[in-house]
Amino acid sequence: MKTLKLLFTALIVSLTTLSCSSDDDNNTTTNSLVGKWTYEKEEALDANGKVISTYIPTEYEFCGKNVLDFQSDGAYVVTQYEYYLNNCNQYTSVIGTWKLEGNLLTVEFDDEKDSQTVKFAGDIAEFEAPLSRDQAGDYELNVVKLRTILKKVK
Repeated sequence: MKTLKLLFTALIVSLTTLSCSSDDDNNTTTNSLVGKWTYEKEEALDANGKVISTYIPTEYEFCGKNVLDFQSDGAYVVTQYEYYLNNCNQYTSVIGTWKLEGNLLTVEFDDEKDSQTVKFAGDIAEFEAPLSRDQAGDYELNVVKLRTILKKVK
């Protein structure tokens, strides 16, 4: 099972772009991020952007999907489920803060501050992140980045 830390690492250092041209677009983009999002899947990509493998968590069928909540006050909260010994355990914690200016998302957690650009397509948000040398060891040899796909909860 992939760790929540890896999910946030992918979220934090993503490189996908979104163009914005005015303050109105900035408000629309910020409003696009506010709300609850479910972790849908993670795709491992090679240097050409080809999907090498896809990870879709299976615990969802028992407990429900993990939820990332980007709150309008700038906090983000994670609700995570774990299936263990025939029980679903829910863990909710405030992870950190976020701020979106134009297409630049800055997230702070565990005394770390990282910025990234994001791409929205309707109720889908995509985050791409290069893998560090340590993270790349968990994947096939030619995997160089991850694409994390989140879906907005209606």
